[in-house]
Amino acid sequence: MAKYMKEGDNLLDVGTGSGILAICASLLGAGECYAYDIDPVAVRVAVENTELNHTPNVTCAVSDLLKQAKKTEGGYEIVVANIVADVIIRLAPDVGDYIADDGVFIVSGIIEERAEEVTAALSANGWHVEEERFENGWYAAAARKQK
Repeated sequence: MAKYMKEGDNLLDVGTGSGILAICASLLGAGECYAYDIDPVAVRVAVENTELNHTPNVTCAVSDLLKQAKKTEGGYEIVVANIVADVIIRLAPDVGDYIADDGVFIVSGIIEERAEEVTAALSANGWHVEEERFENGWYAAAARKQK
């Protein structure tokens, strides 16, 4: 994420869990950060973590994937999803509506055995994977909309 983020970029964190990615983005100089999770307990913990880390530009809320996610004019420069492969595959068709024209969709939390399925779903939905990382059985990728 740090490689792709520029100061002031807005970030959307889908499936935030503890809020760690949105908090890191904030500490790296992000503009507005929106962190969503389907689990109200996770959102409560994420809010507590934003307060502990003094990151007032991080807004946490309950949302089933993108259903309640705030759309921004021009889109988010970065959308992150550190969640299981099945959920990322479900996100692939719709997440482009939330991303700026040159924005990046960063996916992680994927077991290595499911990497090919995720990249196939991204490609089938107009994404170009420009970077992949494999580490200790886990997979992550950064993708942009195909032009």
